[in-house]
Amino acid sequence: MMDHMKEHFSRKYAPNTRETVRREAVHEFQQLGLIVRNPNDPSRAVNSPKNRFMSTDPVLHLIRSYGNTSWIRSLERYLSHAPALSNLRPSERDMVLIPVTLPGGKSVKLSAGGQNDLLKKIIEEFCSRFAPGGVVLHLGDAERKQLHLDTAYLERLGLTFDEHGHKGAGVAILLHALPKEGEVPNADLARAVTRQARFTANPSWHTKS
Repeated sequence: MMDHMKEHFSRKYAPNTRETVRREAVHEFQQLGLIVRNPNDPSRAVNSPKNRFMSTDPVLHLIRSYGNTSWIRSLERYLSHAPALSNLRPSERDMVLIPVTLPGGKSVKLSAGGQNDLLKKIIEEFCSRFAPGGVVLHLGDAERKQLHLDTAYLERLGLTFDEHGHKGAGVAILLHALPKEGEVPNADLARAVTRQARFTANPSWHTKS
């Protein structure tokens, strides 16, 4: 998609802006029902490099009629059905969401696929076994960064939280779910070792990076 925009619209995007393009453009098209994501595998992770998007049949029919005598009639027909389609989208999305029960009993839903299957196991199995009585302060995924945020508890710890993460001093168990298809790249391994060394030398370092 980014290559297409570069070739046909002379708009070049850096490789590290893929997530921004997905969140600020593709996601909006999906919410409006103009496209569907992974019709062959709806459970594929939101941030999977294998993601595929396809125009819905009504939109494709509408686009093909543009410039023809049937354009106005096709547009009116599409707009008359668009509200009905939007009413279907929430239930369609809920079908592939992953329900997760937090330690306190609150239920949230993660987007399907990828690391979120692992996040569910961390919350429901790891925490109950290795951190009984613990509290999940923040939970998010690629689709919704702040799906769950216990601001009251964070304030009691002297921590604040914004879209970039935690800020403050304290002790916390930080869990990052990172599944990989195939071998883990050496760069990721090196980054993990570096972060571990820095945290060991200065436990407050993670609040600054």
